[in-house]
Amino acid sequence: DKHNFRIVFSPLHGTSAYLGEKLLRETGYQYLTVKEQMIPDPNFSTVVLPNPEDPKAFTLAIRDAKEVKADLCVATDPDADRVGIAVLHNNEYHLLNGNQTGALLIYYLAHEKKINAPAVIFNTIVSSDLGAQIARSKGLEVKSTLTGFKYIGEQAKLLESTNKKFFFGYEESFGYVIGDFVRDKDSLQALLLCCEMANFYKLQGLTLLDVLEKIYQEYGYYQETLLNVNLAGQAGALRIGRIMEHFRKLNALEGVNIIKKEDYSNGIKGLPAADVLKFYLDDGSWFVLRPSGTEPKLKVYVAVVAGSAEKASERVTEIKNNIQNMIEKVG
Repeated sequence: DKHNFRIVFSPLHGTSAYLGEKLLRETGYQYLTVKEQMIPDPNFSTVVLPNPEDPKAFTLAIRDAKEVKADLCVATDPDADRVGIAVLHNNEYHLLNGNQTGALLIYYLAHEKKINAPAVIFNTIVSSDLGAQIARSKGLEVKSTLTGFKYIGEQAKLLESTNKKFFFGYEESFGYVIGDFVRDKDSLQALLLCCEMANFYKLQGLTLLDVLEKIYQEYGYYQETLLNVNLAGQAGALRIGRIMEHFRKLNALEGVNIIKKEDYSNGIKGLPAADVLKFYLDDGSWFVLRPSGTEPKLKVYVAVVAGSAEKASERVTEIKNNIQNMIEKVG
């Protein structure tokens, strides 16, 4: 029953405009499109950044959603591989991050999709542990790759010579794939599954935020943050190198107890060599340092788990600040 479930869809001026609307129409959803953003526009004139990771990209979608009290806003990026959602909850729209959406999709699929053979979920080494915890509790295997969906696609192909089946793949940067006939993140698959999931729970009187709270109560309150350290030019590149070398030698950090360090520079866990460092802390938290492969910046991922949302927020801020202070001291 989809009659009381409304969607607002935006392709953010991109390539999913035709197919996204076609899929929603042919699967029987009640939907509106953001008219201004259905038009191909190389300047992306209606947004600051045409990326569903940016909350501002949802401004027009939420404007239209408020007019009809839509249950869900869905936006895809211009090349139709990433998707983001904003959920109506207590008369306000809430944008979910990539880890939250991934955890919800895993929870939904693990409960509602038949698992007839050994099955594998793929994420990356910077994905939240929440999705993996849900998956393992349902008997699914979890494999983590380096950042980048090409690695998930490679691993999916390797399953063809085994008795294991591909179940789901995702990364924290709003990329998901459900059917492995596509070997990359696919916003059109994810668009339909997000709508199906949100409608399924609405019929039970739940919003996706209600379901997320239920997940947190069962598995712990997970929270993540990303610190981008922008360092342009040759001087910036050299400083990034010095920061990585400094942390490569690091065994202690103020306010945290490091129990394990992983250096991927020589390749570990069967993964290709990469300039990535991951630190595990004694309370289940972790942080990763990774120079961006496409921009002049150092990316620092921080993930925590705690007994409440408040404690998780405090902890993730504390770790982030301690790392930032140390980075600033490295000349």
